[in-house]
Amino acid sequence: MKFLIALLWAMPFFATSQALPPAQLNSTPPTALPDSSAGWEIRLDYEARTTYLGREYGHRDYCLNPQVSYSAASGLYGRLEGLYFSPVRPGYVYTSLELGYAGELTDSWSYSLSGSRTFYTGRVSKRDSVLRNVLEAYTQYGLGPVALRLDYNFLFDRFYAHTLGLTLAVPLEKTHWLGFDKVSFTPAAEFDWGSSLALLRFGTLAAPLDQNFARVDQPSLGLVPLVYEFSFPLEVQRGPLALNLAGHLLAPLRVRSETYAPPTFGYLSAAIILRLPTK
Repeated sequence: MKFLIALLWAMPFFATSQALPPAQLNSTPPTALPDSSAGWEIRLDYEARTTYLGREYGHRDYCLNPQVSYSAASGLYGRLEGLYFSPVRPGYVYTSLELGYAGELTDSWSYSLSGSRTFYTGRVSKRDSVLRNVLEAYTQYGLGPVALRLDYNFLFDRFYAHTLGLTLAVPLEKTHWLGFDKVSFTPAAEFDWGSSLALLRFGTLAAPLDQNFARVDQPSLGLVPLVYEFSFPLEVQRGPLALNLAGHLLAPLRVRSETYAPPTFGYLSAAIILRLPTK
């Protein structure tokens, strides 16, 4: 137990001391800039289904998530991202700004601490259940061929919530193979706990929610099991350009406020990534 508590801070880029936590909603961790501790990353993520903590927004509706991030050699980083949600017209839902610091304690243990704010394009009224502010601590610890990750989020606005994610991943990588500079495959199993109010983090995303969790009225900050997720991301990189393809399988766990158990489902995601190291 003491060992797990000691790991509660941030995940690294694959090959450097820099560590950025995942982006919002269908979160996927960014990848390291090769042979550099500073640089830009520009990416566009596509998710075939829009989910958060195992709950789906809309019905088989896709989203697009453009991101621009910069990581300095000092460990400071910033990220600007947006969200396009297909059922909404004109479609663009929010812009999010994140600032943080990333570093490492040992060669095997890295961390990051950050804060973010989400700015919705539409007006947010007192009746809207959204959590626009997040403080995050994220960590990864290498245990031989596997990596153990912990991600804690404290969400606050007009009410409060928090989440805790535990992930076990197996990073596999081969360089200079099949014409690519790097090919990586990182199967992972994740288990998320949270206070049930965390399900309302993104409110309605300007579209009707599944009424099963549209009104979560359990005020407790106690952590309850929310979802199991298994992911299978494959990434190929050549020069500064990379392509990421992944399959996801989610098994949500019913919380007390939900009228029925959310179904198990899967979806595919893809990302185009441009990494530009700075000298």
